[in-house]
Amino acid sequence: MANESVNTYAGLSAAISSAPADGTQFTIEVTGDISNFGNALTIASGKNIVITSDANGLWTLTKSTSGFHFIVNGTLTLENILLNGNWNGVTTTSRFGGVTVGTASIAGGVLYLNAGAEVFNCFTSTAAEGGGITCVNGGTVIVDGATIRDNTKTGTNGGGGFYVNGPASIFIMNGGIITGNRATSNTTGSGGGISATTSSSVTINGGLISRNTAAINGGGVSCGSGAGFTMAGGTISENTSLSIGPTGDPSSTFGAGVFVSNGPFTMTGGTISRNILPRGNGGGISINSTIAATSASILISGGTISGNETTSSGSGGGIYINLSATTAVAVSISRSTISGNSSAINGGGVYVNSSTTARAAIIVSDSDIIGNRTNSNGGGIYGGNFSTIEIHDSTISNNVSTASNSTSNGGGGIFGNTSSQITVGSSIISGNSTTSNGGGIYGGGASSQVNVIGSRIFENLATVNGGGIFGFNNCQITVTGGAVIGGEQGNRAGNGGGICGFGGASGPSLVTIDGAAVVGNVASTNGGGVYLTGSSGNVSILVMESGAIAGNTALNGGGIHTGGTTYNNLTTGSGAVFGGNTSTAAFLPPANAAFVHPNILFASASIANHPVNNYDINFISG
Repeated sequence: MANESVNTYAGLSAAISSAPADGTQFTIEVTGDISNFGNALTIASGKNIVITSDANGLWTLTKSTSGFHFIVNGTLTLENILLNGNWNGVTTTSRFGGVTVGTASIAGGVLYLNAGAEVFNCFTSTAAEGGGITCVNGGTVIVDGATIRDNTKTGTNGGGGFYVNGPASIFIMNGGIITGNRATSNTTGSGGGISATTSSSVTINGGLISRNTAAINGGGVSCGSGAGFTMAGGTISENTSLSIGPTGDPSSTFGAGVFVSNGPFTMTGGTISRNILPRGNGGGISINSTIAATSASILISGGTISGNETTSSGSGGGIYINLSATTAVAVSISRSTISGNSSAINGGGVYVNSSTTARAAIIVSDSDIIGNRTNSNGGGIYGGNFSTIEIHDSTISNNVSTASNSTSNGGGGIFGNTSSQITVGSSIISGNSTTSNGGGIYGGGASSQVNVIGSRIFENLATVNGGGIFGFNNCQITVTGGAVIGGEQGNRAGNGGGICGFGGASGPSLVTIDGAAVVGNVASTNGGGVYLTGSSGNVSILVMESGAIAGNTALNGGGIHTGGTTYNNLTTGSGAVFGGNTSTAAFLPPANAAFVHPNILFASASIANHPVNNYDINFISG
């Protein structure tokens, strides 16, 4: 039951003044549109006011002068009431409508935006304000069913819909809609929907943040200067950052959906989808951090990140993470789905990079990374220099890299750059493809590692080398623990249907197989199972203590093709089994192969006079 009923600005002002300041809820019922809303009305500390429409309509409070609708130092609840800022779309030097919670001189204040409330057509050019709602100096805003739409911020710091600032300032969204808001400054126009700064916090539990626009970072949400982001539900979709940048530089624009800088990022549920970044990095999510893990944790333990894009010159279609801390920062992704994202450069699904020698470690468990695409490296996941990529109990499938043909490019499923460490345990890497090298996995550069333990890598495709796995330039590939490379649906490549070890200037790559199988793979040219080659005189090496290389097919070297000038780049133990490999060209076993590899049974006669082919092993020096 209402304490007061009003239908004029003067009546509303008087009712607010008459409300008690002892925290008792005081309800004001608006009985008609108020089209001449004058100066901002203050909800003083200690007051607890509810403003709502009566049962006869949904009434609008329309600003007729500059300034806010309300300044909240106490508690204000808006429900079933509309706030129209009445911005004319032309004037850019004033404030038109909206609400501020907390002020520079008075801390605190709480604003509840409940079902039926709308705040729209508001504007500000002031740095420390949001287009629709401002929350500063320890204020709290809780959105629970309201719609905040079509508001504009042209000043610095961004925040078309909401601006949240200060260590104790809190934004919580349980439901409702934030849409059509804009932050337009080409120097600091971040957070089309929400801009949070200075260690404030944003929590999304439900609702929709959609079709908001930022000139630079965070079309949907921007959390800068250590502000934290938490998402447990709801949807952030179809937002965009226009990628204008301070000087039109696309590299300075990040995160069409969500942008976080130097603050914690936590996602336990919800959906981030179909956000588009014309230029720049991070279609769905962009996280940049220069500080240690204690302040900048990155935890994704649920939810879906899908259909996001960087369309012209950016990396990280789904997620972009760039770290430059002096200590290692761990990125954890579990129980999540990252699918259908695309990037113009690297990392269709996920991009993680460290610009220092402190490793950026990404750990993926119980998750699916499916159907992502990139025009360069890492269709599913891209790990930059000094990155650590761990995949456990997960599926990396049907991702695509359309990189140009180079030994430095590829990775349909996973790409690891110089000094990267990739570990795949109890997982499936399948159906990925690249127009270059490493259909399933690419490990490249000095001191890089690819470790496959108890996993299945099958039905991947590389146009050039390494259908299942490609290791370049001193990469160590280790396959153990009952892992299967191939199977009934084998991997395919030009060379090295299953595995390709490619040496380079930093040294030969080393392929170690122990208690694993390379079976059923196909190479159109060399090495159906394994292809060993290199440059700078560093041909790769295979060490096989136990396991099987069987049922593979190639033109030359159905099981193994080695480009070495001696036989000494192969070491086989008594547990190494070869069988059923096929070379579609003719074969003849090298004259001394039985002495070098006494554990391998070679064919005793050739089917044609061809000096270099063998069903199981092809030696260039044969």
